[in-house]
Amino acid sequence: MPDPVPHDRPPTGRERYDAPLSGARHADLARIDLELRVLQGLAATGGLSHVQVRRRAQELAAEAGYVPAPPPEQERVDVVLGWLHRQQLTVGDDVSVSEIHRGVYPLHRNDDGRRWCRRVPDVQAVVDDLVAAGYLRVLPAAPAQRGRQPSPRYELLRAPHTLIAVPDPTETAHDTSRGGTP
Repeated sequence: MPDPVPHDRPPTGRERYDAPLSGARHADLARIDLELRVLQGLAATGGLSHVQVRRRAQELAAEAGYVPAPPPEQERVDVVLGWLHRQQLTVGDDVSVSEIHRGVYPLHRNDDGRRWCRRVPDVQAVVDDLVAAGYLRVLPAAPAQRGRQPSPRYELLRAPHTLIAVPDPTETAHDTSRGGTP
């Protein structure tokens, strides 16, 4: 007597291979692959900061359905790190919250077209995240004077984009002054 309830069986490897891609993964994977290769080239030549490359790679992976989209808070941190990179600040330089706000305000909007950094306190929350992550350090406040209080200043502790160190060809691989052999 045949079984009245059909039992589902797992698909074979060939059935999985022949099955069409579902939903978001049906995106143009060849275009995504090409864009990832271009990102690798731009990162290798220093055309984009590592923050910009990581963010775009996350967007492409989310578009293909491999990972969830990055949260908006991460986007804001990446925007500020990208601005710090474009200013070519080095470790030890200082920057104020109002300078960051003036630099970021005209550039970035939310997906719905509204600016996420309309006021300095909006940027202050992102700067606090960068302090917690170890990118910035709060500098002591300036002595009190009459008038408006100055914007808090921060020291850059680590560069937002560290270049890969290329070894100097004039240096030898072995140090012969200590009795070593070349």
